[in-house]
Amino acid sequence: MPLKLCPCPAVNLLLRDWPQHKTDNPISELEPILLFDRTDAISADDRKWLTNESEAVQNTNNPIRQIVESMRVKSHEDYSFIPLTIGDPSVYGNFDPSPIAVEAVKEVLDNNKDNGYGPAEGLPEARKAISEYLEPLLSYKPDVNNIILASGASGALEFSITCIAERGDNILVPRPGFPQYSDWAVDIESLENMIDEKTRAVVFNNPSNPTGAVFKQDHMELLVELCEKYKIPIIADEVYAGMTFNKARFISFCQIAKSIPVIHVSSISKRFMVPGWRIGWCVVHDPIDIFKGRLTTGIKKLTTRLVGPNKLIQAAIPKILSIPLSWHNEQNAKLEEAANDFYNGIMHAPGLIPITPSGAMYMMVKIDFSQLKNFSDDMNFCKALVSEKSVFVLPGSCFGSTDFFRVVLTITKDKITEACQRIVDFCKENVKTANDSANL
Repeated sequence: MPLKLCPCPAVNLLLRDWPQHKTDNPISELEPILLFDRTDAISADDRKWLTNESEAVQNTNNPIRQIVESMRVKSHEDYSFIPLTIGDPSVYGNFDPSPIAVEAVKEVLDNNKDNGYGPAEGLPEARKAISEYLEPLLSYKPDVNNIILASGASGALEFSITCIAERGDNILVPRPGFPQYSDWAVDIESLENMIDEKTRAVVFNNPSNPTGAVFKQDHMELLVELCEKYKIPIIADEVYAGMTFNKARFISFCQIAKSIPVIHVSSISKRFMVPGWRIGWCVVHDPIDIFKGRLTTGIKKLTTRLVGPNKLIQAAIPKILSIPLSWHNEQNAKLEEAANDFYNGIMHAPGLIPITPSGAMYMMVKIDFSQLKNFSDDMNFCKALVSEKSVFVLPGSCFGSTDFFRVVLTITKDKITEACQRIVDFCKENVKTANDSANL
């Protein structure tokens, strides 16, 4: 008698016993066979190739990629191309990983013991090392059982969102915010107005990409208070934790949230300058156990889909995370110098207002179109900058902030100087004159 395993709309999977005789199968002498019960039979002549995109594909959209693709313009042949768009510190050659990290990976390769699968949630020794590494950043030592590894911070974000949200729910992701003096903040009133019965979480990115802002404690307390009021967990994208300068201090949402759940998300990608090594993590921080452990168990279930991230790098994590603070401070000092160089260079450009960053590896620059001619929006400005000066910056539209553009701080000092000079020349060539204003 066949046993029905799992009913599907089109297919029933059936199991029957293999004839009773000895087999070479070390697991069982019974071998299952999958049979197909055709409930909606169709002749081969009527069958056609089904080539439509899946719903997942149709619903996948990367706005940055989409905007960049639409900006395909040829750079000016008289200038070398300077890309200020890539958030990858390894690209330009002046932010190499620590020799300790490189040696750690070499040792794992030479040991030849970590070529197979590991636990889906990550190697215990890697998770223990992450717990110890995070203690000074989060102001507490997370339980190893609440640390789950993923393929970079993006993989950890996917686990976090998938664990919390159902189809039809919403996750609030604030736009970069609004400038107050030289600072950025989340518009709390606007955020509150967006909350509805389908809101399952809010994502906060601190330090921020794209603004380079670092949230102050009093502002974070207001955000946590709002989430507690509406009983909404926080997904804290803190991949730039510890990457601060200009006297800013990083504070984790885990430190502020005393009575609401926070999923801390981070990785070794940015702070350790190795985004291609693809190791990130989720830390479930639920101080009063609102979810009764379901966030941790849920994320761990999701990890079984992929059977864990790169095991080779996992095995190297304990040594990678032992890199001294002095090395990180050196990288932050280089980022601070680059930020100051960009600020001092761009501030001389008519129509541009650079916003001083305090963390991460980016700077936002406001465009005052009242002082410039020929441009209707940030997209047109950035396209023209590429075609006329071969300097490629990301329009603020990529991040929901029109009338801005973003630059990365990780390029070499000589390229910063050259890029800033070209941007200044470009704006001077396109500045409005008295005659332009009279003709409006």
